[in-house]
This record gives sequence, C-alpha cells and structure tokens, in this order.
Amino acid sequence: MNISAIIPHYPIREELDIKLKRCVDSLPNIQEKIVVVNFGLGFAKSVNYGLKVAHGEYLFVVNNDVEWRAGNVFDLCKPGIVTSPKVNGKSQPFWGCFFCIPRDIYTTIGGLDERFEMGYYEDDDYMKRLQEANIPMQSVDSCDVFTEGAGTMRYLDSITISQENKKRYEQKWSKN
Repeated sequence: MNISAIIPHYPIREELDIKLKRCVDSLPNIQEKIVVVNFGLGFAKSVNYGLKVAHGEYLFVVNNDVEWRAGNVFDLCKPGIVTSPKVNGKSQPFWGCFFCIPRDIYTTIGGLDERFEMGYYEDDDYMKRLQEANIPMQSVDSCDVFTEGAGTMRYLDSITISQENKKRYEQKWSKN
C-alpha cells in the first residue's frame, strides 16, 4: 500500500520547525512525506498543493505539530472510508489535524476549500462535504497521535482568522 503524507508548515518560529521534525520523524512506514512550506498561503492552499503532487493510493493530511504515538498506519487505509486515528486518546470519526483519504475519494470530492484563509473551518467544511456525498468517516482506535493543538495558529491573529472563516463557513452552508 502506497501512502503519501501531506504536512503543511508555516516556518514562523523555530519551535514549529522542531515540532515539524518530530512529526515527520514519527510517521512510520510512509513512502512519501510532502512538507509544503506555505509562507502565509494558508492551510487549505498548502494541503491542496500537496494533494495534487502526491502519488499515494492513500493520502494523509497531517498538521505539522502532530506526533504518531501508536498503531499501524496501514490500519487507517480503508477503501471507501475517510479515517482518523485517536487524537490525544480521544476518538471521533474525523479529525482535521490528521485524516486519511483514499485517492478515489479525493478525486471525487477534491481538496479543501481555499476560501478559508490561513486556518480554521476548512476541516469542518471538508467534513460537511463528505457527509453531503454520503462518504463514511471512521475513527481507527488502534492508531493514536498526540498534538498540543493549534501549533501555528497561536502565533497568528487566530481570533480574527477564526471569526472571518466562521462567517465564510456560515455563508456557504446557510444556503443548504
């Protein structure tokens, strides 16, 4: 099974570079690790670029501050299902900080919506799009990752970014 991991990275602090290195080094058995240095492009644009150049049959979208802790990465690779590991020991069907998309689902659904600038709500939007397309999402509890959360966003004007992207999300989905 061929896996590509797409890891967007905004190198604005040395601390984030250290977290990125830990993230990349922690991912076992990944054939292709694509770090997209975004220099302010935003999460969605960076992820989409990585998805376009990736060769994997399964595509992992991974935040730059996530560390793999337990499990077999191949357990996340399930045909027809978007999966996520447990995050900090908690299960839910979809985590924006780490999810696996089979290539055929990516081909059908496409990438993240780039109208969400810098960060926040692009993962909520993607989950909503998956739901609208009746694509199942599932937690794979045998896999576990750790993150402190919002590693990059704490160095930006996260309140304003979140508020603006929330407006964009509500405008987009209020029509449905």
